[in-house]
Amino acid sequence: MPSQLENSPQYKDLTTSNNGTNVRPVLKPSSFFFTDGAYGQSVNQKFGAISSLQYRGTTKMTCTGKIYTICQGQIFVQPQAGNSNKVNIILKPFSQPINEIPIKFVIYRGLNKSDFVSGSGDNQIVAGSATSGIGFCQYIWSEFNKFYQGQNPQDIPAFFAKFIGFPKDNDSSQQLSDLIDSYFYKIVNYIDPEQQEEDPATAYELPLVPAGTELGMINGEIGIDIILNNGDFFIPTDSGFFNLSFARATETLLDVTTSNEFEKKLIKDASTLFLDLASFYGLHTNDYGKLFVAGQSSPLTSPEDIFAKLNGFLTKDVIYFYIQSNRQRYYNFYGNYNYSETIDFDLKIGNTFNDLLETNFGTMGWPVQAYVPEESEIVLQLTTDNYSGAGMYVKTGVLSDDTPQEEGFIREENLLQSALDTAVDLNYTKPITFKIQQISDIPVSGIIELIYEGKQIYIPEEDYEENLFELKDIDDVFGLLNARSFVQKTRELELPSVMDSRLQLINFPNNQKANDISTVQTKKVEDVIQFSDDQLLERVTYETLLAGIKRNTSLFLTSSSPLLDSTTSSSVHYGTERNNFYQPEAPYYLKTVIFTDSSQTVTGLTLQITNGSIATKKLLGITTEENQRLTAVIEDNDLVNPKIFFRGLLEESDNPSVSPENISYRAYILNIVGETKSNDGNLKLYSSGEDIIVYSIDGFVFTSDIYSKYTPAINIPSNNAYLNFGPWQQQE
Repeated sequence: MPSQLENSPQYKDLTTSNNGTNVRPVLKPSSFFFTDGAYGQSVNQKFGAISSLQYRGTTKMTCTGKIYTICQGQIFVQPQAGNSNKVNIILKPFSQPINEIPIKFVIYRGLNKSDFVSGSGDNQIVAGSATSGIGFCQYIWSEFNKFYQGQNPQDIPAFFAKFIGFPKDNDSSQQLSDLIDSYFYKIVNYIDPEQQEEDPATAYELPLVPAGTELGMINGEIGIDIILNNGDFFIPTDSGFFNLSFARATETLLDVTTSNEFEKKLIKDASTLFLDLASFYGLHTNDYGKLFVAGQSSPLTSPEDIFAKLNGFLTKDVIYFYIQSNRQRYYNFYGNYNYSETIDFDLKIGNTFNDLLETNFGTMGWPVQAYVPEESEIVLQLTTDNYSGAGMYVKTGVLSDDTPQEEGFIREENLLQSALDTAVDLNYTKPITFKIQQISDIPVSGIIELIYEGKQIYIPEEDYEENLFELKDIDDVFGLLNARSFVQKTRELELPSVMDSRLQLINFPNNQKANDISTVQTKKVEDVIQFSDDQLLERVTYETLLAGIKRNTSLFLTSSSPLLDSTTSSSVHYGTERNNFYQPEAPYYLKTVIFTDSSQTVTGLTLQITNGSIATKKLLGITTEENQRLTAVIEDNDLVNPKIFFRGLLEESDNPSVSPENISYRAYILNIVGETKSNDGNLKLYSSGEDIIVYSIDGFVFTSDIYSKYTPAINIPSNNAYLNFGPWQQQE
């Protein structure tokens, strides 16, 4: 008889393998179908690689019917370049249709301008009314009328088209180089604060509409982009890919024809941010999906009914592999996964282990593997050097029961082949097998997302290329040095945080002197401490946020579950009357340890947990001035994708130092590893001139002495990420 647990809804909503072990949550997609009419594709309209030089990120279709928003979100209307009768609609999801696959934007390309905008010149207003026009306009007109209900009609402004983002002719307030995100995160500015005269460039808030909102009728070609979200931040020195020029284009066509070798890599890396509309809807066919359709009161839930809606897509049977590897780049971005110096194959793939084809990852040289399986499974092997830290995480996809795993993590003997088996090729991992959804023997389009690090990387030093440094686990974690948040400040003394949403693999030590493998995201937080009446210390903290972990089952404690971190962004409001400083969220808190390094007294910090568990977080704390010295290295050397490298102060020894107080610690000099534009994007190690030294006592917290010295005393851990205290107090 099934147990009460096995009959529970929570248990039934999990996938399992290996006789009930490795329980994982399933995807629960819920979205609205994009049209109520007929649609189809030609070969020249389908998503994906066109040639070795071009990649289409837009799913294009010929459609006759109404178009709908696939999820709840904010709407931003832009003119389409080259066609004055068309507009593009940028939908920024408010409620994600698939939580595990965060979407940044959905862009509808080629809707009718007359459905959204009426009038011309300075008199352009939103088309329709609360009772006429397309569903979108009726909805926002109704909201507009509610907002001004009861007011004198003479005081109600015109509902200008600029309030939905559509610019006036020759509107200088919108530049093609403007990043799309900046319009969703903007705040109102005032030309004259005393008179509350608003700057017209910011005097509106983009409307939020429900899923299934009608966007007009189409009788011809339409394109839809689904763009994945890496985080709501930007790099000031980067020209920005997702700008208004991109938003207004008729389609997304990535082209490397005139690019140099490094530019080609970056453009190809951008292809991994786009999702085929067919695979998006194909993910709904897993028995847990809900697909809402116009004119029907209940959603489609059966895989067969949902799959039938995909008949117009030529790619309805294509499985797309997305593999993120070292330093959050696509698999073999650095060429380090080639089989050997003379053989550039990096992948084996097929329907069964016996029919694997040795090839290169990707499609026509683009780093998204498009594969049409002939069976209900796909098998692949990736190259490896068999180092002990190799690991894989299956972010999206269903592993076969005969592929050993640990809740989506694959490592050690589950990943690496045994050297004792002379019949295997140790340059490849063990076969990894994925289940593929099939309906009437036809594979259903979907995606498989992997995070894989299977080879060690060694980095040459800037001026001494013969000096090679191994990238350690911690050296692949902390980026975001020159990243800025899209969240705009409402006042001068406000410090927003920045978060990188991409998952990374990292190991945490356990109490059996082994490692637990995990996935983390990273966050950068700025704060200010007033440590005397007239002295301030500005600081920067980098923090990992635990997303998932495979712990040794013998170590499992119920108290471990709350250690999964919140991934919401926020900002610190600083005022001279109160200290606002960073603290990790409960149950974590920081404790001071004072020790002597040579003849210098050093203040260090350790990461404590109220319930006594082992930490699953890493922190780096430095001052803003120290951080600026690191960003100067990035700017001076024009580096891309920079990350912090922890260079051991005692390079000749792997052992920790021991202070006269019998405190065991390690000291590191912070360097920068980045991709050099002048050298085809190859990695190099750079120093900052004057050494920036950080100390770690526990292997979890790495801080400079001045950062730790002025960390205020905290006696009681708080649930708040940011604590407000009065005058600063030196820790004892």
